[in-house]
Amino acid sequence: MAEITIDRSIDEVWSVITDVSSWKTWWGGDLQSVAPGWQVGAAVTWATGGGTTVFDFAEKKRVGLKGSYGEKVLWVLSGDHSGTRTSVSMGEDLSSSGLVAASAAGSQAEHDRKLLQLMNCVERSEE
Repeated sequence: MAEITIDRSIDEVWSVITDVSSWKTWWGGDLQSVAPGWQVGAAVTWATGGGTTVFDFAEKKRVGLKGSYGEKVLWVLSGDHSGTRTSVSMGEDLSSSGLVAASAAGSQAEHDRKLLQLMNCVERSEE
């Protein structure tokens, strides 16, 4: 599991994670829509197609996406007591997907990179 601490409130981080237009910047996929909105069971549409759904959702706490092969990615947020820092962790589960995971080191590096891109996107959104 990858984790990063962002020097922004949970509200600021959450607004970037749930902003469809920001995903291309920090995740790399061209997210088009989440319908009928961010909730369990929502359909996630990418420019490239695919059958992604939201499998886990708790406002300002968790977002989980499940791909068409059964692969899952989960982001978990937690704020500190001051309300100015947010920890974001990201995990991936390929066990029910039939997909072969890349090396653990390669996956960890990719997750770390995506969380760093998320942090940069959050920090830029406040400028």
